[in-house]
Amino acid sequence: MLNGTSDTTFSPDTAITRGMFIMALGRLAGTDPAAYASSDRFSDVPADAGYAPYAVWAVSQGIVNGTGTDTFSPDRSITREEMAVIMQRYAEKLGYILPVSREAEIFTDSNKITGSMKDAVRAMQQAGVMGSKGNRLFAPKDTVTRAEAAAILRCFVEIVINPAAAGR
Repeated sequence: MLNGTSDTTFSPDTAITRGMFIMALGRLAGTDPAAYASSDRFSDVPADAGYAPYAVWAVSQGIVNGTGTDTFSPDRSITREEMAVIMQRYAEKLGYILPVSREAEIFTDSNKITGSMKDAVRAMQQAGVMGSKGNRLFAPKDTVTRAEAAAILRCFVEIVINPAAAGR
């Protein structure tokens, strides 16, 4: 789902961008990039960018919003609370059921979670896809690294998409 940042590096500690993450989700969904080839919708998405068709796909499916009338901000890093919202929408739009397998955790920094994002954070936490970063902190404004995104995607696949294959 995620490419390396070069032929020989993955850059696990680098923040994942909107373009990278949406491309990973599009690949996970089996999206045909050719079906969403027109990227003239966004002035900041070059037509030849690998993530371009996935940005068009994700917005057209309601998984993510643009950041302006004609912008997508593909190079902007994603925060943990934003990722929770995107993952919840992804599950909803693709017909996946998020399990409620854990008690809702009261994060000590819950007052820092944007109000409109609290339900998504809770849903991802209760499903076991995203949780505390330690000391009961969700760290909603922290950017997500590529390594963290890979781990979150793996949990999502194992817990939500195919728990039987993961032995759960």
